Amino acid sequence: MSEPEKPAAPPRQLGFWMCLALVVGNMIGSGVFLLPASLAPYGLNSILGWIFTASGGVLLAIVFAALARVLAELCTQLACDARKCVGL
Repeated sequence: MSEPEKPAAPPRQLGFWMCLALVVGNMIGSGVFLLPASLAPYGLNSILGWIFTASGGVLLAIVFAALARVLAELCTQLACDARKCVGL
């Protein structure tokens, strides 16, 4: 006895938003890999620029973490009204 054949799944297609995310991800990813090569001629200044940029990223992460804590205390529901969370 043979098993009944399952119908073939329809081919998956890329939609507009998925294509847009793919292009944006590729552009950002290539920038990460190409930036050190373009900054290499500047020597020590490029290292200072990386340190400055990394510290800015850490400060942004700290700010977003603090905002998340404040909003979590205001809205404990999973899907709360945004106007209620920010006090409008």
